[in-house]
Amino acid sequence: MFFIYRSQADLRDMKREMAYLEEQNELTAEALKDLTTNDATLEKFAREEYFMKKNNEDLYVVRVVED
Repeated sequence: MFFIYRSQADLRDMKREMAYLEEQNELTAEALKDLTTNDATLEKFAREEYFMKKNNEDLYVVRVVED
């Protein structure tokens, strides 16, 4: 009886995790589609994630260090 209860609990947890991962997959697919079709989004991503800049710009990176 205990084995059945534990197996059902594991199954519920796995189904919840699968639903979460499917949702994350959909969000990632949407973000990828947006990056590949929208130049403004691609530029924003490159600037924020990889600190890319235009030729006539200066770039300053300020990092906050918390104790």
